[in-house]
Amino acid sequence: MENVVKYLEFHKNYFVVCEMMRDFVAGFTYLENIASVVKHSKRMLIVLSPDFVEDDLLKVAWNEAQEKIIELRTNYAIVICHDVTIKDVMIKDMQRYIKRGRYIDAKQALFHEKLLYSMPQYKDTSNKNKSLPDIKHFINETYGEENQDNIVYKKHAFVSYSDSEMPYIMNELRPTLENNGYLLCLPDRDFLPGASKEENVLKAIDSSIHTLFILSGNHLQDEWSVFTFRIASEKSLRVRSNHLIVIIGEDTDLDAMDDEVRFYIKTHVTLHVNEKWFIKKLLNSLPDIEEHLPNIIQDLGNGFQHQIENGIQRYGHREIMEEEQDVDLNHQTIVAEINHIELENLAIENGHHENGTIQFVDNGYVPGEDIQIELDNIGRDDDL
Repeated sequence: MENVVKYLEFHKNYFVVCEMMRDFVAGFTYLENIASVVKHSKRMLIVLSPDFVEDDLLKVAWNEAQEKIIELRTNYAIVICHDVTIKDVMIKDMQRYIKRGRYIDAKQALFHEKLLYSMPQYKDTSNKNKSLPDIKHFINETYGEENQDNIVYKKHAFVSYSDSEMPYIMNELRPTLENNGYLLCLPDRDFLPGASKEENVLKAIDSSIHTLFILSGNHLQDEWSVFTFRIASEKSLRVRSNHLIVIIGEDTDLDAMDDEVRFYIKTHVTLHVNEKWFIKKLLNSLPDIEEHLPNIIQDLGNGFQHQIENGIQRYGHREIMEEEQDVDLNHQTIVAEINHIELENLAIENGHHENGTIQFVDNGYVPGEDIQIELDNIGRDDDL
């Protein structure tokens, strides 16, 4: 994968890549992420490996790619095969696509040259500062509930965790998020004494934009953790957002989880505390601070000096460490890649999570610019 991703991102054309394991928004389903990015992309790269040809994500991505190729009649899907024969491919349409020669062998010579030949061509390649558009915006545009901006919340996130995770939460996760300007509700710090646990949990979920659910080895053995998971999951469905964001701990045995939790993990983008891009993905899944401040009402307390900003009470000691760079969505193009493996020096190794990898690349595409490609022998297109 790095052989593909880094090559495209550092190429002179500066392709902007959306990679599934790195850039998808946690809390939303894989379908919501795939469909939204496909809609705004010029290419989708699908890397087929023996353990990915029967993956449900491959079927979802291929179906979305087919709909776009029928609509746009353009060369959208780039299939990269590694140790996979036509007989191994279970999707009949993809079989026909590969038979027509519309694929690239990962082990063949001139792999990079053939990959570039399949990518979109751009007139302006001078902009080195292209960035990935806001995928959350794409998803909310398609699936989100109207008038969500009118809802008033007290916190950005309610954090649910087991006692064993408290040192990590208090010493690592909490400082990282609060130093970036996020307002958290932590049970051990913010739950009201004397109120029932049910009342505290319901109030925390109702008054927070997100619930961060830390899934550790023994967390779901607590009935209140199960209660929290279900209420937060129901809110995600009700408000059609990524309210529930599941963070999987290091010692978590997913096979031991009940069907409800395993189904959620299979269908939704989740985070892993030990993965390479954990903090980046977590911050990307949370709301933009500046955009959501008008909807946040901070509780008074803890002895910190507070001030009014844009009609919102804020603690004076919290500052936003980084500002999101503005992106002109109308001049961005995303290239998507679905991959279950890594490409290293033209060799592919299983280096990604069991759900595969999707990647999206973005470049300076001008809306309305058509890419003329002969369609005689193609069936579907994906872009990375």
